[in-house]
Amino acid sequence: MKNKPAGLPSAEVAGPYFGVHDMSTDQLQERRLHAMEIFRQQKEVVEQRQRQDLLKQIREQEYESRALDAMRAEFVLFCYFLVEILI
Repeated sequence: MKNKPAGLPSAEVAGPYFGVHDMSTDQLQERRLHAMEIFRQQKEVVEQRQRQDLLKQIREQEYESRALDAMRAEFVLFCYFLVEILI
């Protein structure tokens, strides 16, 4: 019979089971330190993106402010010439 079921699996050796006792304290400490390092890196990435967004907003505001100042100066000059023509 080619398709005969394999039967029951062989018994596994008794060892640490998943849950409370699956790692030593050193392994737990290493995992905790690794998790803290990952958290720190992710926090740095988020803070860097926030800084970049803030700098981008500041640059846009400065550009818009310069454009408004130029338009205001042009308008004042236009009004001055308009008054000169009408008088």
